[in-house]
Amino acid sequence: REMIQKANGRATFPQIFVAVLGASSLTYAEATWTQTLPDWIGAHVRLFRFLGGVPRLVVPDNLKSAVHKASFYDPEIIPQALIDVVEEQVSRPGTKAAALAAVRAPELATATRLAEAGYGPYRDMVRAILAHAGGIRVDHVIGLFRLWWIPEDQEPSAGTYVRYDHEALVGILALEAHRAGAVVIGEDLGVVEPWVREHLLERGVLGTSVAWFEWGDDGRPLPPEAYRELCLATVTTHDLPPTAGYLALEHVAIRERLGLLTRPVDEERAAEETSVRAVREALLERRLLADVDAGPDEVVAALHHWLGLTPSRLRGIALTDLVGDVRAINQPGTDEEYPNWRLPLAGPDRRPLSLEDVVAGPARG
Repeated sequence: REMIQKANGRATFPQIFVAVLGASSLTYAEATWTQTLPDWIGAHVRLFRFLGGVPRLVVPDNLKSAVHKASFYDPEIIPQALIDVVEEQVSRPGTKAAALAAVRAPELATATRLAEAGYGPYRDMVRAILAHAGGIRVDHVIGLFRLWWIPEDQEPSAGTYVRYDHEALVGILALEAHRAGAVVIGEDLGVVEPWVREHLLERGVLGTSVAWFEWGDDGRPLPPEAYRELCLATVTTHDLPPTAGYLALEHVAIRERLGLLTRPVDEERAAEETSVRAVREALLERRLLADVDAGPDEVVAALHHWLGLTPSRLRGIALTDLVGDVRAINQPGTDEEYPNWRLPLAGPDRRPLSLEDVVAGPARG
């Protein structure tokens, strides 16, 4: 309450993109996926209304015809007064990505409104997502427990944690997943209190384990047998470069170039080289590598063999690792400084690959 008062009773809510898909020219025949999208959009709009916001659907002008043909716009769900046609071209030069729709809630109210509504809008949103899916991955699942609220026009240091009724939010998520026969994966990396993982585990929500982040108390890579059983285990994640890039310290180079490092680059590079070396030595000890200085292809394969030794129920393989891409698809802490989610799949030489190249399995040196 004190934080919101400092912001004159207002705290802005960021624009939330609920659908990012398509190409610069989208036809009705190509838009069959939109058959279920209106329900999803409608659920988001109802949720934001209960939260006290005024949702606004934004339709790119170059996609307006296809959107209407696909029955995306439903006046029963979204009044005409909430429609804004964007005049500028949304798709970025040289890419086919285009934002098909967005819902904006310019005013953020407290979660009390959601509780007063019996969490119906939240339930509807989860139900709509799971209506045609076998599972859902909740990014930053800690957001169901607490969020760091920052007063408008203030620095992050002026914010505070605001806790939510996680019993209700996680309970509804688990219940709807059970009804849909779907699996739920919570991305529980980063600043997550241990009891949160226990709470999620008790309710059947799988965790997330990324090899580069799994370390034992002895400072060595966590043995694969010690990985959690109820989790999705992967070598990399979308917030890191593909494994070949990680081995080459691409993540250090990007952050140095963008001024995101919090310590001298030499210190950062030395620390990362030490970590990578420790992983290589662990793979060598398991006889998954023949040479501790083996090339990236051998290390990528060895790390996935490492995952095979874990008891984890789910294991994920990144397509970027299969083709030897080295560039990060997303760089946390950036907006326009880095082409997040706009890089085409590429090989080790950073040249884009076609679908035919991927299926055929391009020759790699």
